[in-house]
Amino acid sequence: MHYDATLINAIPKGDIRAAGTFGPWNTETPGESSVTGQYTFQHADLNTIKGIGGTLHSTGDFTGRLDRIEVQGIADVPDFTLDTANHPVPLHTQFSAVVDGTTGDTYLQPVNAKLGASDFPARAPW
Repeated sequence: MHYDATLINAIPKGDIRAAGTFGPWNTETPGESSVTGQYTFQHADLNTIKGIGGTLHSTGDFTGRLDRIEVQGIADVPDFTLDTANHPVPLHTQFSAVVDGTTGDTYLQPVNAKLGASDFPARAPW
């Protein structure tokens, strides 16, 4: 089944639009239902996360099962700040993540980041 969805993310608060395919629905184990698509995440207010600020915009593709969605994307925050510094700098990231669509849990895999003029990799756990 094709879908085109628009929703509001709670934290960080922002607008998500996703389009792709879903199914077939697995009635016995819904988490095993397949999902693919592309997304945009716009106007995400990082100030809703304690300690940081800025406005995030992200785009990417995803595929997998509902309980294990593999995401490839980029994210830009032209005005990224730490609350302790309050000095905005541009942040650009390219990332891989795994999202459990049944719980919302998100696990960042390697993140390649550029903060101002500095390039660095980031991995979890931090």
